[in-house]
Amino acid sequence: MQTKERGVNDVGGLPGGPVDREEHAETLFEKRVDALVMLLTHPRIGAFKVDSLRRSVEMNSPEDYASLGYYPKWMRAICLLLIE
Repeated sequence: MQTKERGVNDVGGLPGGPVDREEHAETLFEKRVDALVMLLTHPRIGAFKVDSLRRSVEMNSPEDYASLGYYPKWMRAICLLLIE
C-alpha cells in the first residue's frame, strides 16, 4: 500500500494547539466573501463548484495556509478560480 504525501490541509493527528471557540461578529469582509461564493457557485452562474474552491484553498503553500485566515484563503481561491 502506498502512502500519500500529506496535503497542506491534512492536519489530522498532528498537534494543533488550542482551538478558539469564542463566537465573533462577522466582519463586512467575511459577509462579502461568503456572498461572493454563494453567487459564483449558484447553478445559474456556475463559475465553479465548491469542490474547486476547496481544491484551490488546499493548493496554498504550507506557510500561506498556516498564516492566512479562513476568508482570505477563500478570497485567494476565488481569484485563482476566476483566472482559470
